[in-house]
Amino acid sequence: MNQKIISQPLGLIDPDKLKVNEQFLFSIYYEMFPEKKVRLYKKDNYLVIHTVFWNKLNKSWNMTQKEFPLSALPWLVDRFENGFFKPQDQGGVSDFERSLRKEFNGEFIGINAMAHCCAENLPG
Repeated sequence: MNQKIISQPLGLIDPDKLKVNEQFLFSIYYEMFPEKKVRLYKKDNYLVIHTVFWNKLNKSWNMTQKEFPLSALPWLVDRFENGFFKPQDQGGVSDFERSLRKEFNGEFIGINAMAHCCAENLPG
């Protein structure tokens, strides 16, 4: 049995001072959260989703970062396009199969779909 690992964090990206191994790709705008700044970066062999948001509880700006190995991207895209976004009779996942995971480089990557995420009648 392969030993499972938890990869070390890559280190937070500073959007104002990108390092040589960091490349800005594009921004995502969420209508429901206009104050949120979501940017995608490539850092080494990883896709990084970097989010800056206003924390209403602490009344301060915070940032988070999610990191995915680039080798996981084809699977992630396929699961959304051919799994979550398609009805079951067209090859999509069932209404009960909302959590998927797969191993990449000894680390499990998981995705969860939520019905009505952020707005009524819009898949999450």
